[in-house]
Amino acid sequence: TQPFIRIKLKEGIVSIGNKNIEFKPFHIVFYTHLLRQKIERCPYPDKLYCMDCYDCFIQINDLAAPGITEIMAKDYEIIYGQHSDHVYNFRTKWKDGIDLSKLRSDRSKINKDIIENLEDETLATYYTITSLRKWGGTRFGVRVEKGKIRIE
Repeated sequence: TQPFIRIKLKEGIVSIGNKNIEFKPFHIVFYTHLLRQKIERCPYPDKLYCMDCYDCFIQINDLAAPGITEIMAKDYEIIYGQHSDHVYNFRTKWKDGIDLSKLRSDRSKINKDIIENLEDETLATYYTITSLRKWGGTRFGVRVEKGKIRIE
């Protein structure tokens, strides 16, 4: 079975089972956004298990939209405090949306951190950010079961 994944935003820690992984602020905010997609935007809320469903995966172009910057900024506020310069700088830098190349690059860095810390490639496939090329666009998401996610 898949271990629980706990996101501790304020501490910058992602816990998968008994492994604690320290994430950079942007990485934890980006990763948390993808996990929230599973919980909040699942088109099948009555289904207990995701299995091979990827309908909650988000198009990379949608991740780069200005509205997503504001959603992610709310998590930055949890990390740094509402009136922090870090939050202001994040909003200012990405007011027109987050650069696609940054999203792709940071996806790779997040996945590398997860794989190195879990030391189990099979298990890591459930927690790394998956990229699906479908219907003319790339979609990002995390395969872990939605019932295993805890965001604090």
